[in-house]
Amino acid sequence: MAVDPRVSNFDDLYDPSEFYQNNVGWLFDHVIYEGKYYNYYGVAPLLLVYAPVYALTGMFPTPILVTTVLALIGVFASFWALSALVRVWGLQPNLLLYLLAQMALPGMALLYFGQTEIVTAQQTCLSGYAMGLLLVASGTETLLKAGKARLALAALSSAALVLLVLSRPHILFVALLFFVPLFLQFVGRNWEQAATASSWNLTSSSELLAHSNGPRAQSSGLLAHIKANLKFVDVKTCVLVVLLVGLGALGVMTYNYVRFGGVANFGESLMVTAAVNLGMYQPSYDLPALLEALYHTFLPTVHLNEAFPFVEASQPTVDDLSYYPFPHPTIGLFAFSANYALFLLLIALPQSSNDAWLRTPLGLKGRSFDPLRLTLGLVLGAVCAVAVFNTIWGGNLLTRYSLDAAWAAALVALLLLLSHIKWQGNKNSCLLYLIVVGALLSSALVGYLLNFIPRTAFITQPTWYIELYNTFIPFIVQA
Repeated sequence: MAVDPRVSNFDDLYDPSEFYQNNVGWLFDHVIYEGKYYNYYGVAPLLLVYAPVYALTGMFPTPILVTTVLALIGVFASFWALSALVRVWGLQPNLLLYLLAQMALPGMALLYFGQTEIVTAQQTCLSGYAMGLLLVASGTETLLKAGKARLALAALSSAALVLLVLSRPHILFVALLFFVPLFLQFVGRNWEQAATASSWNLTSSSELLAHSNGPRAQSSGLLAHIKANLKFVDVKTCVLVVLLVGLGALGVMTYNYVRFGGVANFGESLMVTAAVNLGMYQPSYDLPALLEALYHTFLPTVHLNEAFPFVEASQPTVDDLSYYPFPHPTIGLFAFSANYALFLLLIALPQSSNDAWLRTPLGLKGRSFDPLRLTLGLVLGAVCAVAVFNTIWGGNLLTRYSLDAAWAAALVALLLLLSHIKWQGNKNSCLLYLIVVGALLSSALVGYLLNFIPRTAFITQPTWYIELYNTFIPFIVQA
């Protein structure tokens, strides 16, 4: 899309006053590069929804159809991710808590919230949530399968990884941290091979343990561990993943180079709004700014009101204006009661079932570490790092910035809940169990009601929203 020719005469393209003084409009949150407008947002929604719909119908999908399809992909991936993680870690959760956790996860991952905020930026965020969950789900499931099923899952994982980079590239390292134990077990442990099977070619980890009575650590050094484990690697799967991810990376770099002349240039530094933020706001990562960003990552909660949808995000305060040029209403992780389970990271996790080969303790300088607890801690730390970076660098107090990896934090919280909380029959455990049930139900309800907070989707169909509003106020005085 061409830019107004008068823009080429501006002294400073990134000074908004130039546009106002010359009575020139511009597209908000877009890139101006070599006399043209570009959309710097990720291209994944185009590949996932726009292109298939256009190929089938010859028409472009409406924004609400795009976000709905992406949300559906995310909901499916969220169910799969939690299920796969529970199985690969050998957890034995209480059935009711597991079902409630599955019900709460999509809302806690902001999939419903993102569905009805139909702006282009939210489409790529929603695509990032969905692809992050899909990468964790399919990648984890790959560890539990063999043969053609494993190859198919590896291909799906590779596609999800590339699409995640084409959505929210900085979220990739959060998703990859879920696979840290696999790497640690590979480099730090020598698996004892059974006579009839190897750990990388069995149908499942339970079959491996049935043959070999579990993995045993040897006393050799790091290089010896790696060398010994190389013979257990599924070469076909590794080659397929490297090939597909390599092709995807080549495509991403080519796409960036053709558009902006750099293989790693996604265009964010060329965006008019972002450049104004960085040039005038000059973000600082000092301690007060870090604490402020962390506060908005965790603590802003939803406020209850009498009118549908009964919940509202926290409004920015006067103090927020000293940190952010563009503060907006936000919610934090603790808006969902189930996320208080993140504090359970401070407590040692119960032992898992015998076939959880990834739970084999890791030794470092004479100390033993639980791989699951270590993984969940690393993921939560990465969630915080992403939130701080997004909020401070963008100069914007915005939920999709501070909770860009809320889906990962939700998985951490729910895995901790399912690991610790059981129905044991005594008075104290029953009380705790009921509190957790209430927290999961509350999180599911809040997550669903957040679907109605971004009202952009209802602009095209206001009568439906009004009907919902009136339905939940039976004594409203009709005009």
